[in-house]
Amino acid sequence: MTALCYDLVGSTDLLAVLDIEDYEELMSAFRAEASQAISSYSGVVVSEAGDGGVALFPAEME
Repeated sequence: MTALCYDLVGSTDLLAVLDIEDYEELMSAFRAEASQAISSYSGVVVSEAGDGGVALFPAEME
């Protein structure tokens, strides 16, 4: 099994320049894209918090 911890680099800086609605829209899009990318490699998002999360990927069977 492989674990991946991920986050959106610079999200705190973005919060300082975007209004809250635009920031939330950006974060929603980021979560959706991250989830899609993770699932395309047979992974599962097991936890989301703030601007990131944790995903698990199964071990490769040979």
